[in-house]
Amino acid sequence: MRLTKNTKTLIFSAAGLAVLIAVTLILVLLPDNEPETEQNPAVTDNEASEYPRFLTEFEVTDVVRVTVRNPSDEYVIEREGTHSFIMPVLSGIPVNANRLEGAARNAARFRLQALVEEDADDLEQYGLADTAALVTAEFENGEVLEVYIGDPTPTADNTSYVRIAGENTVYTVFSSAVHSFREDRRYFVSLTLTESHENLGMPLTDKLIIDHTGGETYVIELIPPVGDDDVSTTMSLHRMITPYQVDLSLTESYSLLYGMFGLVASGVAYVGDEIPDKGEVAAVIEMTVGLKTVNLELRTSLEYAADDTGLAGNTLMFYGVYSEIPNVLYTFEPSVLPWLSVNTEQIMAQFFHTPLIFTVSDLIVEAAGHELHFTLTGDQNDNNEVYFMDGMVIDERNFKLLYQFAISAPSEAPFRGNADEVRGMPLMARYTFRYRGGMRDDDVIEFRDSGDFRMVVTRNGVPLFSSRTAYLTRLEQNVELILNGGTIILGW
Repeated sequence: MRLTKNTKTLIFSAAGLAVLIAVTLILVLLPDNEPETEQNPAVTDNEASEYPRFLTEFEVTDVVRVTVRNPSDEYVIEREGTHSFIMPVLSGIPVNANRLEGAARNAARFRLQALVEEDADDLEQYGLADTAALVTAEFENGEVLEVYIGDPTPTADNTSYVRIAGENTVYTVFSSAVHSFREDRRYFVSLTLTESHENLGMPLTDKLIIDHTGGETYVIELIPPVGDDDVSTTMSLHRMITPYQVDLSLTESYSLLYGMFGLVASGVAYVGDEIPDKGEVAAVIEMTVGLKTVNLELRTSLEYAADDTGLAGNTLMFYGVYSEIPNVLYTFEPSVLPWLSVNTEQIMAQFFHTPLIFTVSDLIVEAAGHELHFTLTGDQNDNNEVYFMDGMVIDERNFKLLYQFAISAPSEAPFRGNADEVRGMPLMARYTFRYRGGMRDDDVIEFRDSGDFRMVVTRNGVPLFSSRTAYLTRLEQNVELILNGGTIILGW
């Protein structure tokens, strides 16, 4: 049946009237105040919409002082310059300036993320009782802000509970903004102990002593230049004198000789006047640069840690005390302490590098039953070099090949015997180097047979290293070649 237009109008009007009556009854029956919800008591929609908001909107330059009191420490951060801050309790100790300024900046612009509960009865559930961390920020205009820092929220939004001192209203803030206020003074100690080698103008290490407790002691010295023009007669810069006499590789010895430069710790275990006696002393590293000597004492430690699988285990770490910062006990990972595993074979110069050709006036080679006397004249910079053998001019290129071979006896291992043993070994060959202008005494290099197809190379009677006698076999061939006009062979 089709409804007439008048009938439809009557039906819709009746329905509208019924709805209006129902709404009126609901409003009449509701109480005057809506009950608080369990999740967010006493928080209205209007109040919630005010967040996030700044509790304070100062700049870091407005901060005069920040006082932190937490369960593990109490300290003050004070402004020293426009953007620089100090912590008086760490006077004389290098600090992390970025962390100090960051703490002051977070205290200046305190940003509340949300309102959790007004006039909370149980502050302990938020970690906001009077024993919680308390931050007191003082500003240039005389205002003072005191805020308690509570526990992280159980949600995954990286926030923490806070409240203003004297009030019981609970708010949340980003955890990153209050993290530093939970830490003790160790958090603000810089982990960089020394400047890098490059930043200080590439200074050379004059002396390095590596004293292993219950093990070998290594002494390395800078090879001094000779002559008025400060020309060194070696291509190595440093020489180990104890327990072996060997020249060091420029590259392989770098980490040892410059390990005290740019030294960075992995953490700080203690800050104070009385350093605890933790762990057994593993080594003491002493380094001299110019007139200044510093040392680093290293102690072994096993730290409890979790591995990648989440299982707990022991991690080898080292405690360290640096002589220039005696009030801090640092921790180090073994990877930044190259002195703990010194291997002489790895840091030795690969070849016998002394001396450079432009410092030499005469070279005498005794090998294969011959004694050859070479005289070097002229200046390679002026391109007027002339080389003589027994008074006769010889081919420049061929002589330079022989010279290159002569200073390339490979150092395969340090000699671990004593000089008296070597003097009794048969002499196999000898080089005598004389220097231009009498800049230094002659250097005499001897090759002595130690048996089993090996030889010991000595410099002025001091054993340098041991190597294979195959080098001397090629030397004998080269002596015959230069006598008969042949071309010197470098490989062997």
